[in-house]
Amino acid sequence: MRVSPADGVRQTADGWRLVFVPSLWGAAVGRFLGSLGCAGYLAAVLALFVLPAVGFIVGSAGVWQGIRVILALAALVAALFLTAMVVSDLRAVRRVDLRPRSLVLTRGWRQRELPLDTVSRIVVEERHKLGRQVGIAVVLSTGDGDIRCEADEHSPLGRSSAPRLTEWLAELLDPAEVPVTMEKVLVKAYVSVESWWTTAQVADFWDVPAEDVAGLADVWQVAHQTFLPRAAVYRSDMESFRRLVYRPDDVCEVADAIRGTRPVVDRD
Repeated sequence: MRVSPADGVRQTADGWRLVFVPSLWGAAVGRFLGSLGCAGYLAAVLALFVLPAVGFIVGSAGVWQGIRVILALAALVAALFLTAMVVSDLRAVRRVDLRPRSLVLTRGWRQRELPLDTVSRIVVEERHKLGRQVGIAVVLSTGDGDIRCEADEHSPLGRSSAPRLTEWLAELLDPAEVPVTMEKVLVKAYVSVESWWTTAQVADFWDVPAEDVAGLADVWQVAHQTFLPRAAVYRSDMESFRRLVYRPDDVCEVADAIRGTRPVVDRD
């Protein structure tokens, strides 16, 4: 083949394999650690705000009882969070084997063969968040609906070049007459105003002079406002800390249009 495979693509005896989740066990360990973090955060919040009130009302005996209740709630939350995440991982497509006449999808340890003549098109999504690539998704359109296969930024395929993967897939599937296209998808972050971008940051991201940012923001309807950091509220020179900031999601949404490159698709 003229085009080299993208990262996360392996050659097999009868074709090629796209690996979206390299290891189920690795994903499970990550979910377990995440559930412990979620439970620990919940326990800390409850201990900080609930235990002092319990101790004031019923004394030290109630505090120890409250600790046991908090630990039980934290363990329950961790178990529910872990179960939900593991079930989600088992339902997700781990890998796709590309064979001459079919695609074989693996979910968990289950496989499903999908004849190529049932696939009407394939879309490779280059997923971006706050100006950086956070993964790749391959969407298979069939008569029964779309099948999403997602690789996040922690997997080799999720960090690979979407244009390169699209070109490779298009060449590979050309004999089967399955069209392959690419979309750049914006995943919104919904950050608080404290984390909105300054004029200098926006100018750097858009690759334009700083003095052009305000005018472009008005033309492209980028949300912005004057922001004063909390730490400066009680300072005598607080006005010197007041600055104009711009919502990063809006900045990223119109960046390609301003640079004259390909458009993006919004995804909440």
